[in-house]
Amino acid sequence: MDYFPEAVHFPEAVNALAFLCPQNRSSEPSEEERLLLQLLQAPSVRKYIRRCKAAQALRFLQAICFLFVRHEPGSAGEKNLVKLVDSGLWTMLLDSTTLRFGRQLMLPQRRELLNALELVGDLSDRYDLGIGSATISMKRLPVTALPPVIGTLEDTGDDWVSVEVGAQALMQHLPTAEPQKGVHFLNHGDTFVSAKGSYGIDNLTPGCRLMLRAIELQGWRAELRA
Repeated sequence: MDYFPEAVHFPEAVNALAFLCPQNRSSEPSEEERLLLQLLQAPSVRKYIRRCKAAQALRFLQAICFLFVRHEPGSAGEKNLVKLVDSGLWTMLLDSTTLRFGRQLMLPQRRELLNALELVGDLSDRYDLGIGSATISMKRLPVTALPPVIGTLEDTGDDWVSVEVGAQALMQHLPTAEPQKGVHFLNHGDTFVSAKGSYGIDNLTPGCRLMLRAIELQGWRAELRA
């Protein structure tokens, strides 16, 4: 892929495609997942990734993570998806995003990266991908957790406190708080539009699912509230 001005939008386009891929409950990767991963691993796209900026590389890394959060950890669908991602692509993206240009990322992008790194590190540990050390180094970057969305006054009175869990913060109700459990009030971008106003798992966006997976991988549970 030769460079042209419109190419700067390519990472965002790939990210949007992954964001909108349909839910896949099959043990086999969907046609959309296969096509997207084939695109990312094409020689011309690899060439583009090698010279792209950190924010652009982050969009590619996040796109792959969006595919994985559609599958349950340890499921046949996840295992088959892992087989489709060449180890060299993981290494290339992590190098572009963290080792060389990580400090160029703005704070919101660092938060997104930390969520992605939680997932990638977990995949590396469970499937022996050999990329865990790169994820550990990036987690040392200074990041301030995203403040939680506050619900109604009835929901969040004086007996509620904010607790930082990696790149985001959860709310805890002190009198009844369970250890390692907090509340996440759904925000713009957490759910797809639904006629019924549902915020069940099928209506959560990949970005929200990735955030929830990152929270779980840090030993916490998040209760969702509208």
